Amino acid sequence: QARVALDMTHFLLEPRALVRDLYLRQYWRRMGWSILRVTAARCVADLQGQIDEIEGLLQDATESR
Repeated sequence: QARVALDMTHFLLEPRALVRDLYLRQYWRRMGWSILRVTAARCVADLQGQIDEIEGLLQDATESR
């Protein structure tokens, strides 16, 4: 069973790019999560592609267990 979390709590409220782009990513990795950043622009440009990518990563995660 794979887990998915959407972390949108304060991402855009954090003015420091280093905190947003590096520290938060490192924090979640230390907690055992794999990170995939999906932006609204990517979803608008290719929503099905984003869904397919997420499904592929979930499939890989469940097969590797």
